[in-house]
Amino acid sequence: MYVVIIILGKVRYVLGILSSWVSSGQSASVKAVADSSSLSTKANPTNTITEAGQQKKVAVSGSDVYVVWVHDINFTNSDIFFRKSTDDGNSFGSTKNLSNNAGISVLPRIAVARNNVYVVWTDNTRGNNEIFFKKSTDDGNSFGSTVNLSRNLGDSRGPEISVAGYSWNGTSLIPNVYVVWQDKTTPNGNSDIFFKKSTDGGNSFGSTVNLSRNPGDSYAP
Repeated sequence: MYVVIIILGKVRYVLGILSSWVSSGQSASVKAVADSSSLSTKANPTNTITEAGQQKKVAVSGSDVYVVWVHDINFTNSDIFFRKSTDDGNSFGSTKNLSNNAGISVLPRIAVARNNVYVVWTDNTRGNNEIFFKKSTDDGNSFGSTVNLSRNLGDSRGPEISVAGYSWNGTSLIPNVYVVWQDKTTPNGNSDIFFKKSTDGGNSFGSTVNLSRNPGDSYAP
């Protein structure tokens, strides 16, 4: 059983693999809980063939529901898929392939702030695991180019992303974006926790900071 719950006011969005919710292979359904005693069935955001809907994550902003997941195309390639709902999960728009490359893309994470949608994941397209980032400034209708945040020769994996606070750019408030991940790049070969931040809504990121910086192995930020 795999369940993710997002609470927004009195409504809880539940996304998971439960035997009574599965409609095709490993596809998952979204259910909204209006109170503690009732479940109303919503649309199936993955709605794909078998072996779909793995590593699902959901984010909610107002009546908008955003879902990302890993879709296994074959044994040598997997991609990060995205769908959104603008009606509390009653229906979902078209599926977007955010990674869309020949490598293996896994472990997606998603964050939203106003009309901005941010997605990170682990990707081995360059031959080693890297942390890739993509953003939308129009509620997920379109996404910009993919950015390699880690960009090193080590093993970077397991990102987490958060949006908190805003910076003033002279004309408007821009979200601050924070990303952490596990990285095995240091000369002694141990795993450390790396951090990167953006104060311009993900348009650019500052230098990478090693938060753990110790001789041991640091995992799962």
